[in-house]
Amino acid sequence: MRHAVFSGGARVRPPAPDKARRVLAAQAARKSPSRPDTRRADLSPICRLPSVGRGLPSPAFMLSFILRQFSGRHYRKFLEKCRPVVARINELEQSYQALTDEQLRAKTDEFRARVAAAADKHAALREVLPEAFAAVKNAARRLSGRTVLVCDHELRWDMVHFDVQLIGGIALHQGRISEMGTGEGKTLVATLPLYLNALPGKGAHLVTVNDYLARRDAEWMGEIFRFLGLTVGCIQNAMSYDERRAAYACDIT
Repeated sequence: MRHAVFSGGARVRPPAPDKARRVLAAQAARKSPSRPDTRRADLSPICRLPSVGRGLPSPAFMLSFILRQFSGRHYRKFLEKCRPVVARINELEQSYQALTDEQLRAKTDEFRARVAAAADKHAALREVLPEAFAAVKNAARRLSGRTVLVCDHELRWDMVHFDVQLIGGIALHQGRISEMGTGEGKTLVATLPLYLNALPGKGAHLVTVNDYLARRDAEWMGEIFRFLGLTVGCIQNAMSYDERRAAYACDIT
């Protein structure tokens, strides 16, 4: 006996069993056709994505495809240009290892004099970049194994710049964005362009998000700058006007 189903007040009888089986079979056939669809078999894979008309790719997809063919090329060109500079930095840093601490610190005065005597400061900084980066890397090497006080905690210095960090420093000095993941040494990368751009004597500023990071980096990375004869200041929210003025008067803030 078949049961009636009430829907919205109307009495609806369910279909007969044989008819229901035919309906289900037809639905299954539509979901899994017996023969493959060959309407676009002659089109290349590029045209199998969103399209308009008879299998033609949409303008938005074509534009995206063309841009993807050229994306990344400027980064590869930049890396290729950096390779000889990085090699020069490492060569100079190796030669600096024979210097005493005082001789390495005297490099800062030498770089400053060369930049001050140049008519084009930007060109002078580009010229002195390999030597300045090598001095920073060598200072980090000399600090290795030492214990430094950072935010009232003792930390053992164990950082020396890798090639990828030298490339990041070059990018920052050129006004580019250097994207690095957590733990890849962004803090150490910043020491390179900061030291270089402090050489003209007009101050170099590093902006961070809160007081803790500003103090941490000033005390932690400041070890390199102070080792090379530069002064380091740190801005905190609770500082007075005179304290802020003194901090901004430092070589690096």
